[in-house]
Amino acid sequence: MSETIQFDVRCGPVNHSCVSCQSENQKKFTSEMAVHFPGIEGLKKPIVWMYPKILVCLDCGIAQFTVPEKELEVLQLGAPIEDAAVWLGGAASSQEQ
Repeated sequence: MSETIQFDVRCGPVNHSCVSCQSENQKKFTSEMAVHFPGIEGLKKPIVWMYPKILVCLDCGIAQFTVPEKELEVLQLGAPIEDAAVWLGGAASSQEQ
């Protein structure tokens, strides 16, 4: 069973062990990620972009991050909101006339 633990890496130096393997071998990284809603219905929902700092255990690979407030609201609602980083799809047409 997987347990979700929120960790805000803006709080300063890592001073605890990994929540999965208890290792002290952890490092902070910057990231870029696109979160997709699951299933075929997810294709009709926005892709949520975020750039969180992540804390990665270099022994077991577990990663922790905090979803920014606006993007979290999009994930909760399943719809875009003002000032959130989302992509609604709609690639340009490949047919040129």
